[in-house]
Amino acid sequence: MLTVTVSERTTDGERLNIAEYAKLLAKLFFDRRPHRGRSEFAFGLPVPFGRYCRLKVKAPGFRKTVVPRRGATDIATFERIFLTNQYNLRRLTSWNEILALYARIERPLILDLGANIGLASLYFAKNWPRARIIAVEPDQRNVRLLKTNIEGMSNIKPIEGAVASENGAVQIANPHDKAWALRTERVNSIGPNSVKAYSMRTLMGFAPEGQPFIVKINIEGFESELFSRDTEWIKSFPIIIVGLHDHMLPGQGSSNNFLRRISIENRDFLPMFDDIVSIANGGDRQ
Repeated sequence: MLTVTVSERTTDGERLNIAEYAKLLAKLFFDRRPHRGRSEFAFGLPVPFGRYCRLKVKAPGFRKTVVPRRGATDIATFERIFLTNQYNLRRLTSWNEILALYARIERPLILDLGANIGLASLYFAKNWPRARIIAVEPDQRNVRLLKTNIEGMSNIKPIEGAVASENGAVQIANPHDKAWALRTERVNSIGPNSVKAYSMRTLMGFAPEGQPFIVKINIEGFESELFSRDTEWIKSFPIIIVGLHDHMLPGQGSSNNFLRRISIENRDFLPMFDDIVSIANGGDRQ
């Protein structure tokens, strides 16, 4: 079930206009193109539900109700992940190899870095049901909703914090911006407005039984810091999905460290929507 009140002011001070509302409903119920949401999921009818929306996502072996805020960014996030299928790897020519790799891994580990309200984690949980998923999000408001959305999903572990090149602390640099565009910056210590930062090694340690499979990185420009040092973990993950943010931070070269470090590895690089999918080649696939 999904409810959106047309032209109501959203939590981000925006409005969802009639054209956007109609487009969303069309994608929910009529878009049956390959790799679109209707090819994987079924959706209910919209009904009112206070300041939030309720969305029932149904698929074979997977039924989940998620609660995005009426704010346009949460609805847009849902649209990208469940309707446009932003993280659907089936469209890649290497899909059969990815499936074979998944079948060989006894306990796959997926890291969702920049988990927002948990929708990507749920998408991964549906598509990779044997996986252990670590969902990392630094914003307290997003984390509260993330925990609501993944309730009952024992294979998803939420962590209020951020990923960084080394353990430490970060704070939200732009707390008044939209919920999907919050950036982090390093601070010296944990305080009332900061959260822990975890290195990749530390995050992987939260699921010691897991074997690295997919890491999804969407951290609004902080990828520059993440890829600045201690990057040997790259070799561990056969699939890396990263959103780069030069468009959001012009002139800062926020992609440089990622491009410099990843280019020396034996990997393919495939654009998919706003992301780059990096897949290890040959013997580098575990």
